[in-house]
Amino acid sequence: MLATAIRAHMPICDIEELELCYAPPFSSAKDPVNLAANTAENIIEGLFEPFYPEEVKELQKKGEYILDVRTVPEHERGNISDNCIPLDQLRGSLDKLPKDRTIYVHCQVGLRGYLACRILMQNGFKCKNLSGGYSLYHQLYEI
Repeated sequence: MLATAIRAHMPICDIEELELCYAPPFSSAKDPVNLAANTAENIIEGLFEPFYPEEVKELQKKGEYILDVRTVPEHERGNISDNCIPLDQLRGSLDKLPKDRTIYVHCQVGLRGYLACRILMQNGFKCKNLSGGYSLYHQLYEI
């Protein structure tokens, strides 16, 4: 599908709207091609902003606020900051977060981080989400 879209010079917004068949042996109800295009469109439209694993060490050096929204047991197995507020507790913990700084959020693979950023942005925070999450960071830098 992506090779066809690239060959046809399809814009991201058209890939988002492709009607791809749901066939359990081959694809999920929410097709990964549509989801990837949706993520790209969200970045293009400024609905959220990613940051990348190669930026983490510099952010740590600068003392930036990095927030882990995974569960406490996940955080305890490995983390990139001491700040941990699980996603399901985030709305009730907004008063614990700095409003005057960018919050660099991460989870395991990116989905909970994205949801956390949407919650934070809707409440007046500036937020960025770690692309690929802790899993990608760990694979690249902590092996």
